[in-house]
Amino acid sequence: MKYEKFTVAGGRRWRWHFRADNGRIISMSRETYVTENACDYSTALSKSSAGAPVSRL
Repeated sequence: MKYEKFTVAGGRRWRWHFRADNGRIISMSRETYVTENACDYSTALSKSSAGAPVSRL
C-alpha cells in the first residue's frame, strides 16, 4: 500500500490518495491543498490515525 500525491487545477493545488496493493484507491483527500507541505501534513495526519477507535453512529 502507498500514499500518492499529485497536482490538480493546472498544477496549482495538491491532493492525495491511498492505494492498495491491488491498485484500488482505499482513501483520498476530501479537499485540495494550496501547498505541497499542507498535502504532506494531511497524509501524516491520516497515517497517525491508524490506532484511532471506530465509533458506531
